[in-house]
Amino acid sequence: MIRTTRRQQRISDLRPVLGVFVLLEALAFLLGALLHAGVEIPIGGGMYLEHVVPATVVESVCSLVLAVGAVALIARNRRAWEATLSAHVIAIAGTILGIVAITAGRGEHNLPNDIFHRVVLVAMVAVLVLLWTPTGRRAIRRDAAELAVRGSSGNDRQRR
Repeated sequence: MIRTTRRQQRISDLRPVLGVFVLLEALAFLLGALLHAGVEIPIGGGMYLEHVVPATVVESVCSLVLAVGAVALIARNRRAWEATLSAHVIAIAGTILGIVAITAGRGEHNLPNDIFHRVVLVAMVAVLVLLWTPTGRRAIRRDAAELAVRGSSGNDRQRR
């Protein structure tokens, strides 16, 4: 039996919380992709952005990879750290590309769009930093290692 301290249990609880946060990032990119595709979102008086195909593609890819990372975290997949890290690197690159394109005049330059790109960039960089810290790596990888040890210990046979 593996004994865990309260601190280890708190760290372990980070995984599903982080998964939900990454899922919210994915949903934000999906919303952006839909808006750039020309879909009007009925929030208040209606929300829409200029139809920009490259932005739709980039934000769809960001949404997809972040969703894969979120599912890996929530499902406690043994590759969750790698999936989440890769997803964030791709999504950060896509966001920086969007900021550069807007600055160069290739996309719609309005306050909500500018704020979205900057806020989501800060959030994703924060998650990336967390993933690189020893606490973040331990929180995500420990559960997978613990499950592997439990599964191979043979304790299930003794309980029957």
